[in-house]
Amino acid sequence: SYSMKDNNRVRQASGRVMAVSPNRSEGYILRALLLRRSGDFTGAEDMVNKALERKQDAESLVLLGLIQQDQNRFQQARDTFAK
Repeated sequence: SYSMKDNNRVRQASGRVMAVSPNRSEGYILRALLLRRSGDFTGAEDMVNKALERKQDAESLVLLGLIQQDQNRFQQARDTFAK
């Protein structure tokens, strides 16, 4: 759904994943991708941080760094990429 740019389905899917498995990071990452694509960088960053609270992984950190770059927070992005 995400790659097909079907925002409604992505929103529904991420909501379902977060409801069924609130302790897993995947739903939060999916929602972060959707919010980033729609330009809500603050919301996207919040979702990635929620995902990172559940699971520290390279993919989530890369997404966080990209969102920070989107907001022209380049030093913070470099620090995130270095983790």
